[in-house]
Amino acid sequence: MPLKLNFGLNQKLTISHRMQQSLTVLSLSYEELNQAIQQELLENPLLETVKPVHSPSFHRTHSEAQSFRMYDFLEANYKKTNKVSQFSAEDYLSEPVSLKSYVLQQAEMSFFPKKVKVLLPVLISYLDDRAYLNLDIEEMAEKEKIPLHLLQESLKALQSLEPIGLGGRNLKECLLIQLRHKKEDTKKAELIVKHHLKNIIDKKYKAIAYDLNISMEETVRLCRLIQSLEPNPARNFSSQPTVFIRPDLYIYKQGTNYHVILNKEDTPNLRFSHEYVKAIKKTGKLNPQEKKYLNEKTTSARWFIRAIQQRQEKIKKIANYLIKYQKGFFEKGDSYLQPLKMQDLADEMAVHVSTISRTVNNKYAYTPQGIVALKHFFQKGLMTERGDFISISRIKEAIKQWINEEEPGNPLSDGDIRDKIYEVFHIYLLRRSISQYRSSMNIPPIRVRKLSFLKTPSIRI
Repeated sequence: MPLKLNFGLNQKLTISHRMQQSLTVLSLSYEELNQAIQQELLENPLLETVKPVHSPSFHRTHSEAQSFRMYDFLEANYKKTNKVSQFSAEDYLSEPVSLKSYVLQQAEMSFFPKKVKVLLPVLISYLDDRAYLNLDIEEMAEKEKIPLHLLQESLKALQSLEPIGLGGRNLKECLLIQLRHKKEDTKKAELIVKHHLKNIIDKKYKAIAYDLNISMEETVRLCRLIQSLEPNPARNFSSQPTVFIRPDLYIYKQGTNYHVILNKEDTPNLRFSHEYVKAIKKTGKLNPQEKKYLNEKTTSARWFIRAIQQRQEKIKKIANYLIKYQKGFFEKGDSYLQPLKMQDLADEMAVHVSTISRTVNNKYAYTPQGIVALKHFFQKGLMTERGDFISISRIKEAIKQWINEEEPGNPLSDGDIRDKIYEVFHIYLLRRSISQYRSSMNIPPIRVRKLSFLKTPSIRI
């Protein structure tokens, strides 16, 4: 086969390493940015931290300027809500207690017989992450030559400890343990757990009522009692670390205007270390390899500092645009969000839409309405017959409100909701769309809501 040379022209976009670094920094969350800074400080000797200069607080005059402390800001805004905190500092400062150590402490302080207290640590070692007991009692008794009645007594003792429901071998036993700790009579509820768990999941209340020969009202009440139980008793002892959202910026109102302050509480201020470069040059003539290293680290340090500055500028700029477009949200809440596309914002800012996407990704703002993801401000909208746009979020809020206010025994069907939406917003939606919106808010269909409204004990199957 003969060899040939082919010539042609084609366009190709090449992104330099420095540009990739800028894009990466732009997409980092608050916590990721701080980690990246610490890593860069370790790898680049030409970077150093400087003591932060406190930005002035809400008052702009020089005489009234004072350091802006995020703690004071959060405390002041929190007091406005007149809420009492349910948490204490100890909840965050103390070491987390594991499930097994918590149960062991109870076992050691208990007044169970000595033979039972000896076996309890063995049983506790078989608890899984949900506090279920992964153990066959009969098999263990035979294998370890332990009297079966003693193991059963120890199991009963284990199941009396907290969290209530621990020590169950499966979901049924876990729920039964919790029911037996109730002060009220739960015999009928126990029968439902033993024989009708699938019917509860499928909401087949008629089958349960027929089998137990009880009214629909009592059936619904018992099913609600069972649904209120905890299928995972070890939920509060999860081995997964708690993830706290740290806002990238604070949006607050002063007078009639809203202002943006970037969160720099834990973010070190970086600068290029000229002293380090001078110190190296004083040591004498540098060889080519040392020069190359110094030039690379110099370029990298300057680019990294500039990338962080650009990130902060873009976040603040986008936040100011969001205040302009979504003022209704800041004033009145979620239902007043306006339809907004990233492309619309990109066109106004004269940037590519991917820049907007990277900037808002994994970023959060502390607002008068709470901590909100920046992505949340971008809402899809539906056009009304009048040519206006209404956000889907507002329609969902309306659906939720109407269902909360519906008459007992006469709940709204998806068709009724569709008609109300047309009446209020002048938008015609398919029933399928109403069903999707309702399901996304975990609102059950009309047949399930109707059962929950039943009040007449005389209704029987």
